[in-house]
Amino acid sequence: MACPLDAISLADLMGSAATGNPMADRVTIDGPVGLRFRKQNVKNNASDQGKVIQLLAKIPKAQGGKSEEWRVPPLSGPNGNCPQFVSDAIWDFQLFWKGKGHFQHIDGVVDPDKNTLAQLNMLALGTTPPKPPPGPSTPFVAPLKQNPMIILDGARAVERTTPIHPAEWVRRTQETFDILCGNALGRQIVMGRRRRVFVEPYRFDDLNAHSSSTAAFQSVLFTPHNFDSSQSKPGCRADEILLHELIHLAENNYAAYGDVTGIRLEYARSDFLTVIGTNIYSSILGRGLRADHNEYKFMPSPFDADPSQHATAFHDNYGLVHKFQRGMFDLFKIQPAAWNPFKFHTP
Repeated sequence: MACPLDAISLADLMGSAATGNPMADRVTIDGPVGLRFRKQNVKNNASDQGKVIQLLAKIPKAQGGKSEEWRVPPLSGPNGNCPQFVSDAIWDFQLFWKGKGHFQHIDGVVDPDKNTLAQLNMLALGTTPPKPPPGPSTPFVAPLKQNPMIILDGARAVERTTPIHPAEWVRRTQETFDILCGNALGRQIVMGRRRRVFVEPYRFDDLNAHSSSTAAFQSVLFTPHNFDSSQSKPGCRADEILLHELIHLAENNYAAYGDVTGIRLEYARSDFLTVIGTNIYSSILGRGLRADHNEYKFMPSPFDADPSQHATAFHDNYGLVHKFQRGMFDLFKIQPAAWNPFKFHTP
């Protein structure tokens, strides 16, 4: 994680009333609703049909909805049977927003956690949809150009505290990867991802990101737009934040690093290699060095000018990297950075 949060809950990431996230009250459904390509039946739970009807009934005709026509929302059909008026309303809604560049492919179905449901939620809550980016059409979900094992999924960018069009999020996130891969170290970290990685929007507007690892896949929550005005802070440029999270994935979110008594640098158990590895990248670029995981402060003296002293003071942590993340240790040690404490560590 990029900021000093030792633990984060699913509610924190997805949005809750306490955070002030405007999507906290969004409607969820258990299964798809509608007729796929206007012919193929889907699950169509009666309760889910009712939720979609209620959402459409809150949205005016000028936004593709049915609020004027459905002043009294109609009843849903039985389980497994979507009434024609519901499937028609879904198709008309998708067609309306496809014409405005907000949808690329439409199929007449509202799926759980997909674009149509996100758009319905946003409009029902009175949020203005973000405009599509100018220029050629950008997909909402796309494999990373440099490494197709990494999937950029911008579908839920509209659910952010400040909504972003999914195509705009994908465009900016790909641009951030392009910057990262313009550096040899950054490119090696990106190309080293051999497991499936899903990169999705981080929902809030603070200077943060998040990553997690499971046996099946890895994920990153990240929004480059958050860091447009923070580039003067050490370790707080979008490419640095993204690299920080990718290093988490590279070491499978290892969390057994320690701090040193009497030295006011805090690495929160899981953020030693992420901070130090990103500092080596930043050093190569001639940018400032981040002190620790406690916000975005500059590395203090004497460690800022003498990486060997950092290697000595945190000898045990460098030893843990050497023992458990040997490939990462060797990769960082050979980097041509002016600030590189790995070069001074003796196992």
